[in-house]
Amino acid sequence: RGVSYLNSVNDLDKLAFLPNNFDYSIDFKNVFGFDLYHASDGNNYISKEYQLDPMLPIDTKGYDYLLTTSIHSSDRANRDISNVTIDDQVYKVSIINIQGEEKKMQYQAGDTVIMSISLTQLCNKIAGYKTEIGILAPEKLTFDFENNDVKVRIIFRYASIYANNSPINHNAEFYILYSVK
Repeated sequence: RGVSYLNSVNDLDKLAFLPNNFDYSIDFKNVFGFDLYHASDGNNYISKEYQLDPMLPIDTKGYDYLLTTSIHSSDRANRDISNVTIDDQVYKVSIINIQGEEKKMQYQAGDTVIMSISLTQLCNKIAGYKTEIGILAPEKLTFDFENNDVKVRIIFRYASIYANNSPINHNAEFYILYSVK
């Protein structure tokens, strides 16, 4: 608790033994030898946290729209993220919850679904990375999709993945780049 308090009041520099570039959320386990957050069942518990380097620019070339949004395992409501009208056709981007367990990003032209992407599967893929915490290369957090109607790139800015057992829980923030063809 003492280290947590010092972090909350920005006084970690008072601990002389900490490395110069100590990052509380990333370096804690390496410095102290145990996880920042305790899990009740160590045998089945996973906890991973990744982020995109915030200093890297986002290349938007080839895309017409850039959105940012987030998802959390506990979210139950469907929600629209964007509505765009092109040549009298309304295109909608939504987060759809399927039975409260799977999250999908859905692209619609009017009432027709033109693409559906499982965000849950993307989070599960990220959960499979061997590294437990830290900044990942952009290609590990970037996913591209394309069909005859739409081109989509999803770039995770942050992903926290945790579970005691199945299913894997997630909290993620990401960019959505897309173009309608």
